[in-house]
Amino acid sequence: MRKSLILFGALLALNILLVIGIFSVSLKNRDNYAAKLQERLGELKPQAQSVQNKLEKLKVFQAQLSSRMLILDSLTDLIKALSPECSLSMISINEEGVLIVRGEAPELQKILDFVVEIEKSAYFKNARMNYSSRRKLRDKQVLDFEIQADLDQEK
Repeated sequence: MRKSLILFGALLALNILLVIGIFSVSLKNRDNYAAKLQERLGELKPQAQSVQNKLEKLKVFQAQLSSRMLILDSLTDLIKALSPECSLSMISINEEGVLIVRGEAPELQKILDFVVEIEKSAYFKNARMNYSSRRKLRDKQVLDFEIQADLDQEK
């Protein structure tokens, strides 16, 4: 009985040592794997940073291109809304996306129709006539006007 107890204790100690050995080997393997991953990450970081920089530049370029296309499309829409009797002398879009149009028309109704058409456009909102003034040009009366509208940036 004593011999079996000693044998059992020895086998138990051997099993405990074996479990501790397996545990330490797996810890060492995990640490080695983590070190290799860290090294590989260090190798890939400059490449990843380069790709990230290129993506940022691409986003800026895409935003500029989108903005330019928006302006061109909105100006095309603006010209389509213009009555043949009206003429424009200035078109301006500022940094805040506010369109200012100046021109002349033979009568007030043409200007008001133009404002309504601008408001209908998908590219503009809050179209309003800032002023109109009557003046004599040669033998006829013309109205100078200024219209202001906000460029719809979401388009």
